[in-house]
Amino acid sequence: MWLNGTMLGPSDFDRLGSKWVSKKNPSTPTAAAALTPGEGERLFIVILEPEDESVVSTETVAVRGTTTADAVVSVNGAVVEVDAQGSFEAIVTLEEGPNLIEVVASDLTGAGEAIDIVVVYIP
Repeated sequence: MWLNGTMLGPSDFDRLGSKWVSKKNPSTPTAAAALTPGEGERLFIVILEPEDESVVSTETVAVRGTTTADAVVSVNGAVVEVDAQGSFEAIVTLEEGPNLIEVVASDLTGAGEAIDIVVVYIP
């Protein structure tokens, strides 16, 4: 399987508790991105889970994060609800192997920010 331009095989992963961790790209805290959309609250997006490059054995994964409360969020192109505190959640169905998940937050001015994460599904 390919991940971020690198061919990975079973020997490239270690079990860490109940998770598989890539030896070539160890798990790091989830990235956050931000921009200033002019006036108003600063638009931001943070993915709380899953971690980028995590390996799972289930066909679906919950994508959870936070943003500004008035942002519009989409996960892989599907708009998801953002609550009054700015939290959001979406269930994504995975295909076997690496899966790119794109989370986009935008505001009414058209400003936006995207974070791409990869989740590897090994049944």
